[in-house]
Amino acid sequence: MYMRGVFFLILSLTIALPVHALSLSGELQGALGTDQVRSSLDLDLRKELDWCQVKWGWHAAFTPSQPLQTQTRWQLDFPLGRHLKLIFRHNLNHSTSQDSFRFINKTNFRPDSYCAHLQTDQLQLGLLRNVHHQESDVVNAAFVQSVLELGPLDLRGLSLHYTGQTRSGNAQVIEGSARFGVFQGLFALGWQTDFKGEESQARLLEFRCQTPSFSAKASAQAIDPGFLSPLSKTNLFTPNRYGWQAELGAHGHGLEFGLSVRRHSNRDQSKDYNQLALELQAKNKQAALEWRIEPTTALILRYALADILFQLDPFNSTVRSDFQLGKGTISLRLDGQRGILRLQWTLPGRLQWRLIGKYDLWEQRSHCSLLTKYTGENSHIQLEVGQYDRGNMGAGFANPASFCISWGWKF
Repeated sequence: MYMRGVFFLILSLTIALPVHALSLSGELQGALGTDQVRSSLDLDLRKELDWCQVKWGWHAAFTPSQPLQTQTRWQLDFPLGRHLKLIFRHNLNHSTSQDSFRFINKTNFRPDSYCAHLQTDQLQLGLLRNVHHQESDVVNAAFVQSVLELGPLDLRGLSLHYTGQTRSGNAQVIEGSARFGVFQGLFALGWQTDFKGEESQARLLEFRCQTPSFSAKASAQAIDPGFLSPLSKTNLFTPNRYGWQAELGAHGHGLEFGLSVRRHSNRDQSKDYNQLALELQAKNKQAALEWRIEPTTALILRYALADILFQLDPFNSTVRSDFQLGKGTISLRLDGQRGILRLQWTLPGRLQWRLIGKYDLWEQRSHCSLLTKYTGENSHIQLEVGQYDRGNMGAGFANPASFCISWGWKF
């Protein structure tokens, strides 16, 4: 409550200053369809002062099933010196940690989240209030992050402590990276202690080499089952993964060659997550061959010339062909194993069109969808009939009939 009072006092003072220093923008959106009726209004105000930068926003949303809902968001930037800044944020992207395990992600916030962040070139201090611990709890957190540059060597460290109703703990990372000519290397060691007092560790080692005709990347990792990216919505590294992976690439004589191999397993080696793939393509990208060996087998032959693409996978009985028809594009796909034929026509421009029709030969069922969208300088209106299958050959057949008209206007 105190932070809100301070902010609104500052906001009142800044708005009272000359109007020419004020920037105001907004967006009005709405949708009407078989599965949704909604409208929203967003306002954004920005003010530049000699001693502070103010950003303020307001969001209002309405649906028939819920009363009018409003949210505010704001940010105050205080430059305290040439290399020092103090930032306060509410209901906005806050801070992403620079560690290799991404303990903190700036997009992980709620309407009641707050952040205080002190930044220098080598040190960052942060306080977070009401952010998600993944999906299990809402926590308050404090972190300190440091960076030390010693010529080609960078040393980084992070310490994080968080507390919630059901989740609390701490996490630390120490890592270093080095660059020597065409070579780069990185090591990272992380450890966490959860609310039960149980410790989990993660170890990461990476090596890269890049020359005009050759590239290589190799890494080894050991991620304990309880090791998380606690203040991110998803884990950057999957817990309970141990092993190594490598990617090699070579260029020459008009050809590009690539090899990708991964040998990962869980801790007790009862399950593996291996991958193995080879790729060979012409340097002009017109012809390519990709052979996926693990975890599933595929042999993809691809030919592209100007506006024509032809792709064949004889192992999985799939065919794809894309070509221009006037100003539009036709995409034809066939899945022989599942007996599904899919046809898509798209037309770009100010008035966009996307028409999809597909048929399941074995089940004798069909699915189609239509999208048309007109985009003006600051506005758009869109009509969608049927649900978009997002390119998934097996999706959409069981969807009920639907339509939606939506619009937006920016000012």
